[in-house]
Amino acid sequence: MFTVREFRALWASQILSEGGDRLALVALTLLIYDRTRSPLLAALAYAAGYLPWIVGGLFFSGFGDRLPRREMMVACDVIRALLVAAMLIPRTPVAGLVGLLLPDHDGAGAV
Repeated sequence: MFTVREFRALWASQILSEGGDRLALVALTLLIYDRTRSPLLAALAYAAGYLPWIVGGLFFSGFGDRLPRREMMVACDVIRALLVAAMLIPRTPVAGLVGLLLPDHDGAGAV
């Protein structure tokens, strides 16, 4: 399967996307802990990163079957990049960061 060029590209992009998601989630959790010094808020922010996978997987996974897969993956990754870029805005409140995190990790993009 690694001899197929398209599969290698798809596999590499999925690995990079998943790795970037996890790094962003850990970085955001550390930022929230640094700002608030609250382990509870940091843990809640980390847990909130998994909520979209559950909800998105349940309610939006059908889009992966109905829409073109490549365009869907690219669109989800572009939206995800924009949301992470919005998290870089200085002095964004903690609630705003968590709010940006929720749609960032969408289960619909995984096909």
